[in-house]
Amino acid sequence: MSASCIDVHERPGRGLAFTLIELLVVIAIIAILSALLLPSLTRAKSQAAAVVCLNNLGQLQIAWHLYALDHSDTIPPNCMDEGQGPNWVNGFMTYAVEWLDNTNTQLLVGQGVTVSGTQTATMGGSIGPYAQSAHIYKCPGDKSYATIAGQQYSRVRSYQMNDHLGWYLGANAPDWEPQPHPLYRYLKLSAFEGHGAPAQTFVFVDVHEDSLSGPTGGAEFLAPCPPCAGTNLPGVDDAWWELPAARHNGAGAFSFGDGHVELHKWVDARTLAPVTRNWLWNIRQANNVDVAWVWLCAGSNGHP
Repeated sequence: MSASCIDVHERPGRGLAFTLIELLVVIAIIAILSALLLPSLTRAKSQAAAVVCLNNLGQLQIAWHLYALDHSDTIPPNCMDEGQGPNWVNGFMTYAVEWLDNTNTQLLVGQGVTVSGTQTATMGGSIGPYAQSAHIYKCPGDKSYATIAGQQYSRVRSYQMNDHLGWYLGANAPDWEPQPHPLYRYLKLSAFEGHGAPAQTFVFVDVHEDSLSGPTGGAEFLAPCPPCAGTNLPGVDDAWWELPAARHNGAGAFSFGDGHVELHKWVDARTLAPVTRNWLWNIRQANNVDVAWVWLCAGSNGHP
């Protein structure tokens, strides 16, 4: 049989295999596409975490409001420490080894305090029955962890509540009272809505991992010290008592008294402190405009 009559399928050859150069070209193209797409995927993941965080704060805000409606107009309690009575949430978030509060979701959504006001490790926060899900207390961008029995576990809470709302002021405390201009403290929802500026006053805030629970270990977010110019405050440098989080592309997450939630982009680079797993509080940062913004949103009476 002549060579010209051999079927092409029978002709020996290389088949469909790639050459080394072709394979390297394909790998190079994949690497270039990955480099182009990875930043977009990272941004998308970060944006998704921000959406979840804002949704969490919105649900906590609804629970906060429902509690007040069911409890004679009283704002959910926000005590300096658990020994003063019931609190909107229980449990201290720390980096201390073997501290079980860090992983105990019952301290978030359990049944609250006893009739006598005592608390145990199984008691939950006051808004727990309204919040129901422990997941809404945790920002997905918060990667902080606690070490228990040699293992690392995610901490269960990322948020704190504005200390100008619901903070214990004594048995005969008024429904609201002035603080150094323009701040007020409120114990009743009607007083807050009547004398304050709910749309300008934050209730819950996403807190920096190293500042969560603050120097006292409580669940209240202490308003920062503002610039003293134009106020009757004593002369102090601008200072954060506790630092808000900046997990969402350099922005902090807040819920406000009228129910809306928002991301606030931080302006001063000093607000974007890295996580070091060392306590971060009473941080003096002169002329930090972020301090002034949070201060004005801490307990405004509508006339900042």
